[in-house]
Amino acid sequence: MKQYHWYIIVVRGGQEAKVIQNIKSDLVKNGLKDQVRDLKIFDDEKKKNFLKGYIFCRCFLTPELVRFFYSVPRVVSFLNHQRVSTELPEFVSPELVENFSLEAKEKKINPKINHGPKLSIGDLVKVTEGTFTNYEGKITFLDERKKRVKIDIDFAGRLTPIDVPIEVCQKVLLF
Repeated sequence: MKQYHWYIIVVRGGQEAKVIQNIKSDLVKNGLKDQVRDLKIFDDEKKKNFLKGYIFCRCFLTPELVRFFYSVPRVVSFLNHQRVSTELPEFVSPELVENFSLEAKEKKINPKINHGPKLSIGDLVKVTEGTFTNYEGKITFLDERKKRVKIDIDFAGRLTPIDVPIEVCQKVLLF
């Protein structure tokens, strides 16, 4: 019985949908379609991917399939995996994927319009709601017109930029 697990594939940001199209067509060409059950990205009410650079893949992973994914243009790696490694990448829990799914649905149903705190680039902030609740990081980009910030957080052992609304950021005061 094949065991299907979720894996996170790291791709060039902004190219997730194109990479998924390439993967799907190449899976058929290479006779590997049965090994991949699902490929998904998570977007909000404006169809904006809120987890740029990541594709979630539910598959029966084999060394052959790992080589296949690395051969797809714009695929960088699996999360926490080196291209040259002989071991298979680690899978992620179904709960993690479910949390992202619920967060995406919530963003589509209840978009928030709010005026958040006064923040600046370089500020240390804590995310107060959503998928990344309680994560802390420094602001690297601020778009006051769109009321959004980019924050570098430590996600699964890797410094990862996330794009969140200003209103879910709480400034962390250092004493």
